[in-house]
Amino acid sequence: PLSSEESVELRRALAAAFFLQAAVRRPSGDYVTLVSRQTVSIHPSSALFSRRAPCVLYKELVFTTRLYMRDLTTIEAAWLAEGAPHFFK
Repeated sequence: PLSSEESVELRRALAAAFFLQAAVRRPSGDYVTLVSRQTVSIHPSSALFSRRAPCVLYKELVFTTRLYMRDLTTIEAAWLAEGAPHFFK
Protein backbone atom coordinates (compact mmCIF):
# COMPACT_ATOMS: atom_id res chain seq x y z
CA PRO A 1 0.00 0.00 0.00
CA LEU A 2 1.03 3.57 -0.64
CA SER A 3 1.70 6.01 2.16
CA SER A 4 -0.36 9.19 2.23
CA GLU A 5 2.56 11.15 0.80
CA GLU A 6 3.11 8.60 -1.99
CA SER A 7 -0.59 8.71 -2.84
CA VAL A 8 -0.46 12.50 -3.22
CA GLU A 9 2.63 12.29 -5.43
CA LEU A 10 1.05 9.61 -7.62
CA ARG A 11 -2.18 11.59 -8.06
CA ARG A 12 -0.16 14.74 -8.80
CA ALA A 13 1.75 12.88 -11.54
CA LEU A 14 -1.52 11.53 -12.96
CA ALA A 15 -2.95 15.07 -13.04
CA ALA A 16 0.07 16.27 -15.04
CA ALA A 17 -0.16 13.37 -17.49
CA PHE A 18 -3.94 13.16 -17.91
CA PHE A 19 -5.03 16.79 -17.45
CA LEU A 20 -7.23 16.50 -20.54
CA GLN A 21 -9.42 14.07 -18.60
CA ALA A 22 -10.19 16.30 -15.64
CA ALA A 23 -13.59 17.44 -14.43
CA VAL A 24 -14.65 19.93 -11.77
CA ARG A 25 -17.79 19.90 -9.66
CA ARG A 26 -20.41 22.58 -10.22
CA PRO A 27 -22.55 23.99 -7.41
CA SER A 28 -25.43 21.84 -8.75
CA GLY A 29 -23.44 18.69 -7.91
CA ASP A 30 -22.80 17.65 -11.51
CA TYR A 31 -19.34 17.85 -13.02
CA VAL A 32 -18.10 19.56 -16.16
CA THR A 33 -15.14 18.27 -18.16
CA LEU A 34 -12.47 20.92 -18.59
CA VAL A 35 -11.74 20.32 -22.26
CA SER A 36 -15.05 19.43 -23.94
CA ARG A 37 -17.22 21.25 -21.35
CA GLN A 38 -19.60 18.26 -21.17
CA THR A 39 -21.83 17.79 -18.16
CA VAL A 40 -20.98 14.44 -16.55
CA SER A 41 -21.67 12.53 -13.34
CA ILE A 42 -19.75 10.03 -11.27
CA HIS A 43 -20.89 6.49 -12.07
CA PRO A 44 -23.02 5.04 -9.24
CA SER A 45 -20.70 2.00 -8.93
CA SER A 46 -17.72 4.25 -8.10
CA ALA A 47 -16.36 4.46 -4.57
CA LEU A 48 -16.36 8.25 -5.09
CA PHE A 49 -20.07 8.38 -5.95
CA SER A 50 -21.13 9.88 -2.60
CA ARG A 51 -17.92 11.82 -1.84
CA ARG A 52 -18.56 15.05 -3.78
CA ALA A 53 -14.91 15.61 -4.67
CA PRO A 54 -14.32 19.12 -6.06
CA CYS A 55 -11.97 17.93 -8.84
CA VAL A 56 -11.39 14.50 -10.39
CA LEU A 57 -9.53 12.70 -13.17
CA TYR A 58 -11.44 10.05 -15.08
CA LYS A 59 -10.32 7.23 -17.36
CA GLU A 60 -13.43 6.92 -19.50
CA LEU A 61 -16.87 8.35 -20.14
CA VAL A 62 -19.79 5.93 -20.47
CA PHE A 63 -23.24 6.87 -21.68
CA THR A 64 -26.23 4.99 -20.26
CA THR A 65 -29.10 7.15 -19.07
CA ARG A 66 -26.54 9.94 -18.49
CA LEU A 67 -22.90 10.57 -19.30
CA TYR A 68 -20.88 8.98 -16.50
CA MET A 69 -17.20 9.09 -15.55
CA ARG A 70 -15.65 5.76 -14.63
CA ASP A 71 -12.32 4.81 -13.08
CA LEU A 72 -11.57 8.07 -11.35
CA THR A 73 -9.47 9.59 -8.63
CA THR A 74 -9.58 12.83 -6.71
CA ILE A 75 -7.06 15.57 -7.41
CA GLU A 76 -6.42 19.15 -6.39
CA ALA A 77 -7.39 21.68 -9.07
CA ALA A 78 -4.10 23.54 -8.54
CA TRP A 79 -2.18 20.45 -9.69
CA LEU A 80 -3.61 20.89 -13.18
CA ALA A 81 -2.03 24.32 -13.62
CA GLU A 82 1.25 23.08 -12.12
CA GLY A 83 1.43 20.05 -14.39
CA ALA A 84 0.21 21.68 -17.62
CA PRO A 85 0.84 25.43 -17.37
CA HIS A 86 0.80 25.72 -21.19
CA PHE A 87 -2.84 24.59 -21.21
CA PHE A 88 -4.14 26.36 -18.08
CA LYS A 89 -2.88 29.91 -18.67
